[in-house]
Amino acid sequence: MELDLVIRHRPHHPTPTRHRIATILLLMMGMATRASAADVDFRFSSLDAWVGASISVEVEIVNAENVSTPELPVVDGASIRLLPGERTSSFTQIVNGRMTTRRTSIHTIEIRPQREGEIEIPPIVVDVDGERFASEPTTVVARRSETGDLLLVQVAADPTEVFVGESLDATLRIVIRPYRSTEFGVELDEEDMWSLIDLEACEFGAFQRELEAMLQQRRRPRGRPVEVGDRTYFVYDLPATLQALRVGTPDLGDISIVMRYPTSLRASRDFFGRRDLALGGVRPLVATPTLEGIEVLPLPTEGRPAWFTGAVGNFEITASATPTSISVGDPVTLSLSVRDLAGADGDLGLLQGPPLGEVPNLDSGFRFPSEPMTGVVAGRTKTFTQTIRPLTEAVTEVPPIPFSWFDPSERVYRTAWTEPIPITVQPTETMSLSQVVQADGAAPRSRLAGDLDGTSTDEDRLGLRANVPVSDALLRDGVIALDWRLGGVVAVPPVLALLTVAYLRRRRLLAENPDLARASRARRTALRRLAPGDADAVAAAITGFVADRARRPGATITRQEVRTILDLKQAPPELADRVDRILEACERARFTGGSLADSDTVAGARQCLAKLDRLRWTRSRTVRQRGVA
Repeated sequence: MELDLVIRHRPHHPTPTRHRIATILLLMMGMATRASAADVDFRFSSLDAWVGASISVEVEIVNAENVSTPELPVVDGASIRLLPGERTSSFTQIVNGRMTTRRTSIHTIEIRPQREGEIEIPPIVVDVDGERFASEPTTVVARRSETGDLLLVQVAADPTEVFVGESLDATLRIVIRPYRSTEFGVELDEEDMWSLIDLEACEFGAFQRELEAMLQQRRRPRGRPVEVGDRTYFVYDLPATLQALRVGTPDLGDISIVMRYPTSLRASRDFFGRRDLALGGVRPLVATPTLEGIEVLPLPTEGRPAWFTGAVGNFEITASATPTSISVGDPVTLSLSVRDLAGADGDLGLLQGPPLGEVPNLDSGFRFPSEPMTGVVAGRTKTFTQTIRPLTEAVTEVPPIPFSWFDPSERVYRTAWTEPIPITVQPTETMSLSQVVQADGAAPRSRLAGDLDGTSTDEDRLGLRANVPVSDALLRDGVIALDWRLGGVVAVPPVLALLTVAYLRRRRLLAENPDLARASRARRTALRRLAPGDADAVAAAITGFVADRARRPGATITRQEVRTILDLKQAPPELADRVDRILEACERARFTGGSLADSDTVAGARQCLAKLDRLRWTRSRTVRQRGVA
């Protein structure tokens, strides 16, 4: 009874208890919705940085279906790039029969300050499930590390002068002053000092491949002691053989050595009571090398053969052809094997075969494609193959094929010729009308016989016989009058259909291929990046355009990679040289802290973008060495 009375006299407005229950239910519903919706978090590893040492930004994306590549802004005073590889994880939990899943993907962005002071990081934008997320504008304070004589980095080369296309033996030399503790009376050895180099934060440029090969074999550069006055230094050498691809100072990529140098030691006791020393404090050191005294010389133009394709060194060439007995027009596979006698470690993949169109007596007797020959590298030999077809039975041999190279030791051009290859060419077989057998087994009537007995007709001579007499009506031309109105009515529907199909096809391709979509809007993006007009904006506009059109990762590519890509895409030499000079001016302006010396650099960059946009970016070829001063 009491329970009934309570229910009967309960007020209509919710009690505090009911209000709390409703609030909890709403919060639980909100939490469930939040857990199922996508979420993005931007995390900076540090807001304090050192010039030349990188900091990272992690973009964590939770419970997303469609995620775009983060859009990287142009940062004044720092380089920014998206590191390759995406970390993904998934977590599934079942509670009271209800399953929840948390999917996480993390993109890592590297920011490397190039000057000291405050550096503004504009928002980093990423599209997640149709919604745009952006980080807050952030300020990073960069300081310059004073290394003194504690850490020095040099690049040495032997010889110091090489020709473009020649192999260059370079050495990255890291000089470290060992730490000595007067408190404990100990000095760290060369292994301890090497272990203090932060390999993850370092940039080794062109020496990265050699270092990775050593680390995979569980090796490392060994430090040798060198006495300079009353001090001892450890010198670590990292050698590499490179190929000089352009005239001037060789581009070895970004090289920056980051080290945690000790400031103190502390002592502790292990389980057996023995003293154990550990680092008590460290200070970061960042050092970059200078390339002085190393020069890449242009190839001389005097005495250059017409069939020279950029080879530098010492080579020999041999040729073979199969088959050697053919008919006119039959294919013959011509193989040219070029062997590197110098034994250098240069990249034979860049070596080009001789241009067959310049070979005497070959163009007149054979037909062959105009495209450069493809080659396969095996050891220090590269074999080129091409299909040629004899034009006449008068051809009796494949003529000698020349291969020219520049000998840097003697500074002269040399040419080797293959031996002529004898071949036998038969005339193409033909079949006359008299050789055709009719269905009843009888040979067709000879036109010559008809002519002799006077019974042949015009139809016989032409090989046709009319089944009706020829009249003027059959010979009269039939013309349908088609004015512009009728033509428009007939043409509009198929034209609209074709345009619709093309539009839908392009829209589907852009949706399925983000790289293609990025390439299609590359010029608009580059002009937008060029708007500020400073060195960073010009460099970002050109490198970003090349990366977008070449469908490379969205991160910033280097100046050397831009030159290599333009060579692959058959850019005119003068255009590639002009782009390289603009990027060189931008690098000089960034690293010296000044502005662009040439006020027309922005206009020149805009002209280069217009010319680059007209290149055939879907076509590539083997990089050709240039000897441009």
